[in-house]
Amino acid sequence: MFVFVQINSDTLIGPDSSVYLSRYADWSRLERVTFALDSVTSATSLFTRHFPSSEAGTGQFGYSGVTEDRLAGEGASYNMNIFRLTGDLSHLAAIIILLLKIWKSRSCAGISGKSQVLFALVFTTRYLDLLTSFISLYNTTMKVIYIGCSYATVYLIYMKLKATYDGNHDTFRVEFLIVPVGGLAFLVNHDFSPLEILWTFSIYLESVAILPQLFMISKTGEAETITTHYLFFLGLYRALYLINWIWRFYFEGFFDMIAIVAGVVQTILYCDFFYLYVTKGAITTTEAYLDLGVQTDGVVLSANEGYVVVS
Repeated sequence: MFVFVQINSDTLIGPDSSVYLSRYADWSRLERVTFALDSVTSATSLFTRHFPSSEAGTGQFGYSGVTEDRLAGEGASYNMNIFRLTGDLSHLAAIIILLLKIWKSRSCAGISGKSQVLFALVFTTRYLDLLTSFISLYNTTMKVIYIGCSYATVYLIYMKLKATYDGNHDTFRVEFLIVPVGGLAFLVNHDFSPLEILWTFSIYLESVAILPQLFMISKTGEAETITTHYLFFLGLYRALYLINWIWRFYFEGFFDMIAIVAGVVQTILYCDFFYLYVTKGAITTTEAYLDLGVQTDGVVLSANEGYVVVS
């Protein structure tokens, strides 16, 4: 969580003593004011002198936690590091791998449509600020790609290649995820505003959105090797983001409890799979699929034409 000194409903003082002005009060658009400030007192004086009374506010102070993606993480003080960049690229690689698999094989067998719907919901609720603000070309491009690819995947599964979709095994009750996550987003968030609640909802939902896919694999006992690469890169993306948070806490003082806890939960879901992927070598003999926390004793696995098969 970034801690900013809040001058009023429109104005924040950043941890680097820079001034941020939001004319929209929901922090979806911030303008950096190029005044160097050495104290909260000088900030009050500055805003009294340089802004109309309607913007200067009362001068009352408080502390406001503003999440990384909603403010400084993607706003004026946006800082990229190698871990965040490679995490973004790993996430993008996972999405492209899945799309290419479906498109080239003309089949979505083994893919959980419910997981893909959840991911589409995650990106939609997280990136609503596309409608209100422009941060950078990189930021906007990545958001548009994530949203576009997620809906393209859903379209292929439920429309174009519907005949190949294995709905009989994709039976996870997603309402058991969406309802609790929605309630938690209302109760635990950084700011009780529509955009912030939706952003928080997306963070919580992303941490468990892969569960229908893992559940489907546990039921069928098989998955194409290409799907293991998809899961690997998703897990790598989360692991790199954890390192990114450690880096930012150490070097920038950034700490966002909501994003970190949700990220840890999501990473844990991939841990066993990730370990076996690395040690076994791309899961060619992959008992990993049933070692994802759902394997039972006595299950014997064998590799057969690129599939993991329970025998």
